[in-house]
Amino acid sequence: MINKNDKISITGQSGQGKTSIINLILGNIDSYKGQVYIDNEKLTDVKLDIGTVSQEIELFNMSIKDNLCLDKKMSAEEITYYLKELELDEILLFEDGIYTIVGEKGLKLSTGQKRRINILRSYLMDKDIYILDEPTSNLDKHTEEIVVNFILKYFKNKTLIIATHNEKINEICNKFYKFENHNLIKINK
Repeated sequence: MINKNDKISITGQSGQGKTSIINLILGNIDSYKGQVYIDNEKLTDVKLDIGTVSQEIELFNMSIKDNLCLDKKMSAEEITYYLKELELDEILLFEDGIYTIVGEKGLKLSTGQKRRINILRSYLMDKDIYILDEPTSNLDKHTEEIVVNFILKYFKNKTLIIATHNEKINEICNKFYKFENHNLIKINK
């Protein structure tokens, strides 16, 4: 059962089922045994509006601002504020700043920059529920810390389902699950 504002950690080795459970919650899998409840509603009875931060980062061949906002109206000042929060000040130094075209799949950006833009874009969607799939994967320690601190600060009033191995993110979680031998086991901490 997932309740409003829960922070759920799901861990386990690759291939155990983390991605499958995420796809189940997202409604990408519709044949399964048992019942799944979110906020006391059966998953099959509700249409969830979920934001996702995937391991795969999809950026469009548009400006940084357009990739962040999509259709949402935001001022350059607001975007600049959040970029600084994520220590993406270097983007502001690009010749066209936030209007820089990133190229196909964000070709002009580093992995760390793309991951932080992906986190920020999801946050700006302002959903009640977020699924974060390894939000700190492939990041150096400093950038990982920036991302974790951003999640701790800005996602604290959201329901989070986090597939992670990052212990600092686990510190904010109130429910813990681990996949062992393809079974999801609740861990009491």
